[in-house]
Amino acid sequence: MRVWRPGAGGIPRGLLLVVLTLTVAASLRMLPVSLRDEIAWTVRSTVLRPFLDMQESVVRSRAEADELAVLRRTTDSLAALVVAGSRLEEENRSLRALLGIGRHPAARLIGVTLLRPGPSGSESTFMVNRGSEAGLASGSPVVTPAGLLGRIVGARRGMAVGIDWTHRDFRASAMLADGSAYGIVYTERGAFREEDRLVLDGLPYHGEPVEGRLVVTSGLGSVYPRGVPIGTIASLREERIPWAKTYWLVPAVKPASVRHAAVGVPDPGSDYGTLWSDDTLQASAPPTAEIR
Repeated sequence: MRVWRPGAGGIPRGLLLVVLTLTVAASLRMLPVSLRDEIAWTVRSTVLRPFLDMQESVVRSRAEADELAVLRRTTDSLAALVVAGSRLEEENRSLRALLGIGRHPAARLIGVTLLRPGPSGSESTFMVNRGSEAGLASGSPVVTPAGLLGRIVGARRGMAVGIDWTHRDFRASAMLADGSAYGIVYTERGAFREEDRLVLDGLPYHGEPVEGRLVVTSGLGSVYPRGVPIGTIASLREERIPWAKTYWLVPAVKPASVRHAAVGVPDPGSDYGTLWSDDTLQASAPPTAEIR
């Protein structure tokens, strides 16, 4: 590379460009203001135009990004309010329905809040915020306005543990709502908890069609009181000719959606059937009553 030195022939291009720029700048300062403005406008509209357009695009993009961020925060806030409102509405509906089956001559019911422990494998168990001091004990039925959720399996002061119908140990002596046939309800576990299903076994082989009929607890065995809805018969699962038939049930209660329930402390042989009317089962909106 050739380096220019004093006395050497030729002038470097860089130096020549600097000298030329300074000369042009000095010459422009000597021009009238109107002419300088005209030259500046011409340069902006030709040589600098792409750069100005790029800068304008960058500024517009930043403004749109800021507006989008504000809109997103506003949308998130509104969504949070809507979700909170819907949850509150659902909770109020559930509590009102529980009040409807609250204090009844047939049974003593204690309102509880359910807590799910969370670890894998414990999906079928729950804890409640009341315990032995409130009368809860092992075997106490846990019900909702829709029907049977499960039962308490252990209680201490201030807390109790229960299982819902998806638990592998769930069994209930059951009958058709009119008492015309009896059987046993148990759980058939699926690969996922969403696939757990209720099965009614032991109905007579030679009998009238039962699809669509309501199944309730029978009160036999002194585990669950009589008359608590368990589910509705969906379809035939198996025939054991000529003795009995097994049916799939549509459960009355979806355990994952339950946040508030009632625990029964029944007297032996008590009948809960009068707690659930057709309106209760269809709309979960029975007349209000006090629940302890």
